[in-house]
Amino acid sequence: MDSKKQLYAFELDDYAAPSCTSFTKLYFGTLDDFRAVLDNAAEEQLEEERNTFEHFVAGERKIIYHAGQCVTRFARPTKLIKEKPLEFERISYTYENSYGFYYKCRISKAVGRVALVKLGKQFYIVYWVTATNPRYKDELIPHKRWVALGDMIWGFPGVLKIKGKTIQNLLGVIDTSYKTEQEAEARYNNLSALDWNRFFEDVFGDG
Repeated sequence: MDSKKQLYAFELDDYAAPSCTSFTKLYFGTLDDFRAVLDNAAEEQLEEERNTFEHFVAGERKIIYHAGQCVTRFARPTKLIKEKPLEFERISYTYENSYGFYYKCRISKAVGRVALVKLGKQFYIVYWVTATNPRYKDELIPHKRWVALGDMIWGFPGVLKIKGKTIQNLLGVIDTSYKTEQEAEARYNNLSALDWNRFFEDVFGDG
């Protein structure tokens, strides 16, 4: 496979975990995708990830690093089985944060791609999208107006790119995971809606 198209699994600090804990979250992408995340983050952020990434592209492999308070492997080669474009309109989703509070979310349109990948013995449906006009309102205040998303992003730095009225996830996030390729392929072939949970984790963080 072209090295520029080789997918990797990146285990990063999970910003949606409660602040008193430390967990990791799995993302997928190429080295170019990860570099785009670093470029999108503020210069003073992700010092360890920047240093680790440079060692990786220089040829070091099986690098162990710190993701939050967790010690884990930086990047693992992932097999891309198949991928296809996707497009959905008028999306409604209720997001539950790590404390059990809910946000009602709406997206006018989402365009991107979805992939079926294999990491180790596990199969994943992974997606990259550009969401247009994403909005939310807090269920605790039912009469509150819908608020545009994008002014404040609380997830992992750089993963979400804000441009105008759109939010794009630069690294692929997991829709679902399966133990068998047959189960994963059934989901992939009949994908009528996405599970937006991991996308919104990077919007709201642990808030």
